[in-house]
Amino acid sequence: MKQDEVKIGQSYLAKVTDKVVAVRIDHENPHGGWDATNLATNKKVRIKSPRRLRGPAPARSDVQRAGAPVKKKLTKKECESLLAQHRADQA
Repeated sequence: MKQDEVKIGQSYLAKVTDKVVAVRIDHENPHGGWDATNLATNKKVRIKSPRRLRGPAPARSDVQRAGAPVKKKLTKKECESLLAQHRADQA
């Protein structure tokens, strides 16, 4: 991406360590680049150059429609069943 394409408050895909993750640009850093928040972990990251940005991040609903796993909350009965199975395996 180019520096003039980056807008504060928008979400972008960025290379953080060895992964490409969604980040939200919070504000411009006085030393250059931007301060951002990793949307997966809510940790602050610094984007030093626009080369780390890969483009706009897809909307959350688009990611879920694309087949990303959605966490399912277990019912109490399912939880007890899994716990009983775990105890039986340990015995």
